[in-house]
Amino acid sequence: MSSLKWSVQWCVTLMLILPLFTGCEACREKEGEGWTKAVDDPKADATAKADTPAATEGGVKGLDLIPLKERSIRIEFTEGELKGMTVDVKIAEGEKGQWVETAKDARILYYGDSDGSVVMGREEDFGEKVTITYEPAFVLMPKTLEAGKPFEGTTKMTVLNRGSGTKKAGGTCKYKVELVRQEKVTTPAGEFDAYLIQTTRDISLDLASVQVTVLTWHVPGQGMVASKVNQKTQALGLFGSEKVEAWKLAK
Repeated sequence: MSSLKWSVQWCVTLMLILPLFTGCEACREKEGEGWTKAVDDPKADATAKADTPAATEGGVKGLDLIPLKERSIRIEFTEGELKGMTVDVKIAEGEKGQWVETAKDARILYYGDSDGSVVMGREEDFGEKVTITYEPAFVLMPKTLEAGKPFEGTTKMTVLNRGSGTKKAGGTCKYKVELVRQEKVTTPAGEFDAYLIQTTRDISLDLASVQVTVLTWHVPGQGMVASKVNQKTQALGLFGSEKVEAWKLAK
């Protein structure tokens, strides 16, 4: 595979891997279907805020949204090329305080930082046979999040061949994590009171640039129950592409 083609495919793989993780095992007992209440409906938004047990005043803790505990879940893709596919995700404690989340042919390694945030240091893609490292670590969720006060960061990304350890690609990722609101989200596993988090990423690689918007719905103390990703890729200024992928917690 040419380096250009590989870089573009890797961008797609990377942005779909990240939102797959940190799900909710306890949520599987409920049933339902559909997406959230309409974003433009103020009554729906107000009701969701009133029903959600964890208040946003003073912020919500990152470790409540991405809890560090062992669990196994199943997710179902509802949009995109993988629509209709179900994937099992396993979260387990690894060595030296790290947590390992495995889904299909990929896994990420993350941990709770000393400041209370949840950060990711490495991803591994067994299908493409690459390891992706982040320096400094990518902040998946800061210590606390408050509406109107986004967290911003920059990290250096390096893609290595898993066999030889040689560099295949590299670049930088500027990202922003923000709390949008509290609302109800409905999945095949049930309806939940959740925090809607938006993460935007502006990625500049050797041979491509990628702009990604990730929406994730988190249940405090349980984890993520739904995700939607919109990705725009521009390769060497020659051609561009856009795609959307989404999943929800399965029964």
